[in-house]
Order: sequence, then structure tokens, then C-alpha cells
Amino acid sequence: MKLIMAKIGARPKGRLIEQHDVVFGVVNGLSDMVALVDQAWSEVKGKWHIDAWREVQRVGDYRIGIAPPSERVDTTEHTQQPQLYFVNLGGYLPNQFEEFHYKTLVVAESMAKATAAVKTSDFYRDYCFENDDSRISGAATSHVDDKHLLDIDDLHCVAALLADTAALQITPLTPAEQQSMPEDFLHIGYLPRKSLLQLAD
Repeated sequence: MKLIMAKIGARPKGRLIEQHDVVFGVVNGLSDMVALVDQAWSEVKGKWHIDAWREVQRVGDYRIGIAPPSERVDTTEHTQQPQLYFVNLGGYLPNQFEEFHYKTLVVAESMAKATAAVKTSDFYRDYCFENDDSRISGAATSHVDDKHLLDIDDLHCVAALLADTAALQITPLTPAEQQSMPEDFLHIGYLPRKSLLQLAD
């Protein structure tokens, strides 16, 4: 079993442009994500595709593995155990009719520490500027999406997004492993649902 993170694209009925979401799943293979996405985004009736995906094995200096469900840990804030967090950063550039996004994973002992970590990212620093009049133009500061100015409620603990039958194992890498273990490979490109179904054949 492996942890897959996938960015999904679709155009729901009544929308002018493509919409996106991220789905996590503990699966045997990429084709198993089809059922999870169909359930998570049922309103698009199977008309979706993957724009990017990764098998999550390393985040920072931690190894991410799959553990038996009996080892599922409490994901509330008071545990202070390392947790895997998904963060969707939003930001702006001058003269660009767009909100740009940067999706990242962070291992931290709390949402507050995860927030502090993403504030050090290049995206958070570079994708913001001051508008001449924020009353009519709005604030163009980087933020964790759906809440303005890095409200920590918008960080998602990945373990809490998974089915009860799945548990994550988060292990610090040794100094030797930090040097030898590669970063996760990012698969970038249009991958339609029907291609995923063919992988299962």
C-alpha cells in the first residue's frame, strides 16, 4: 500500500473554467484512485483528469509510510506527535489576472508549527505585493487558501483525510538517509480517467 496525492481537474456544470482539487488515498496503485475521486467529486460524473500526482514517501527529513489501522494516531493538536499536513498557499503577482497556488506537504508537531514552516517558503515571499488601494483592489498578500492571511484552520492533517482503515507512519530520517533517499518524483501532466482504468487491466 502507498500514499498517493493527486491534483484533480474537472469542469463542473455551469463553470466557465476548469476547477481543481486535491485527493489523498492509501491504495495499491494509481488506478485505485478512480473510485476515491469519483466519490469525492461525484458532481462531475466521472469527467475528470489528473494534472499532477506523487507517491508520498519523503517529506523534508521524514519518511512517510503506511502502518496498520491499529496504529492510527490521534490527529488533534494536543498530541504533539509529528503529523503530515497539506497546505494550499495562494498568492498574487502585479498585472497578472490570477491567483497563483502552491501546494505543499509539511511534517510538524502542530498546525502552528506547520504554518511557521510555510511562511519561510519562496512562494510565500515572492507571490505578494502591496496594492495602492486595498479597499477596491483587495489585499495581495500570500495566504493559506480559503482563509485570509494564514489562518491555521486551513491546514489539513492528511491522516484525518484518510479512511479509518489507513494509518500513516512518520519516521525521522537518519543523517545517512537524508543524503541517500531521493525526493518524491512529481508526475506532471494530463492523465485522463480512462487511462487510469487501463492501468488496472
